[in-house]
Order: sequence, then structure tokens, then C-alpha cells
Amino acid sequence: MRKIAIITLGDVGCYECDYSNIITSITEWSEVTDEDFEILKLASSKSYTYSSKLPKFTIIERPIDENLFICKTIDDYRAMIVTEENRKAEEKRKRAESAEKRKKASASKKIETLKKQLAKLESEK
Repeated sequence: MRKIAIITLGDVGCYECDYSNIITSITEWSEVTDEDFEILKLASSKSYTYSSKLPKFTIIERPIDENLFICKTIDDYRAMIVTEENRKAEEKRKRAESAEKRKKASASKKIETLKKQLAKLESEK
């Protein structure tokens, strides 16, 4: 289940529009199933086409754990940045490890193939 709100946007890109339009057009938070979320997300993207009869709207999703999502102090931001950098470094390390494994597997297959070819040539002599 996801908690979402829908914002009706009206004329997108108008110069007179401001945040008060968003404030007055946002719905209350509602829980929807993943299936309903996907349907609404698809309808939202289609609402921006010229041929659409739907009002232009967008979906915002409420964070699951707002305390982790919303940083309140500089230390919270620092911790979030460090955590993200560590996650990226770990992903990079894992990608490098798997690339190295693939490289070793490819080399060992090549060695086996060459050994078989050598054995075949020696047996033909």
C-alpha cells in the first residue's frame, strides 16, 4: 500500500499560476494499492497530452518513514550524504567484483578451449 495525494494542475506553464494553485488543488493523503498506483501514474502521464480529456494532474507519494526522509539539521544532511556515498561506493565495488569474476570465467573458458585444441592437434600427429 502506498499513500498518495493528487494535485490538479490546470494550465501547465501559465505565468499567472503560483503555488497557491497547488495548495488549493491537492487532495488528502489516501492509501492505494500498487495496482491502483500504477493505473493513476499512467493516467497522470497521459493527462499531459493534447488529445486527453483528463484534467492535468500529478501524483505525489508520501515517504514511508518521514523521519528518515526529511532532514531537519545540518548533521542529518551530512549523515544522509555520507550514507549515499557509502551506498554508491559499495555498488561500485560489487560491480567491479562481478566484472572481475566474469573476466576470470572468460579467461578460464578460453584456456580450456586452447587446451582442447592443443590436445586435438597433438593427437593428430
